[in-house]
Amino acid sequence: SKAQWRIVTMHHPIFSSCGVPLNTPGQDEPEVRAAFLPIFLKHNVDLVLQGHDHTYARGSIGTKEDISVLASSTSPKKVKSVFVTSVAGPKTYPQKPTRWQEYNHY
Repeated sequence: SKAQWRIVTMHHPIFSSCGVPLNTPGQDEPEVRAAFLPIFLKHNVDLVLQGHDHTYARGSIGTKEDISVLASSTSPKKVKSVFVTSVAGPKTYPQKPTRWQEYNHY
């Protein structure tokens, strides 16, 4: 695509924000991540809107050069893709605030 923005919507999240342990069936889905993440990165997807987890969270994947760089107002990080998980219903799950740190190798 030559579109300015590449946005994907999907049900099961690539990165789960749910407060249950990683690799719990139905929450963290490593096989979904393994199947889709390389495609999203190859095609420079800017934003991934995800569901399934009844919580709200967002996070991003940076460039290899930026892994050890702390973002600041004078030195922003270079973001490859942003992932947002949200819910439309009344039921919510406990959110694990440190979940994104568990995905830091991405």
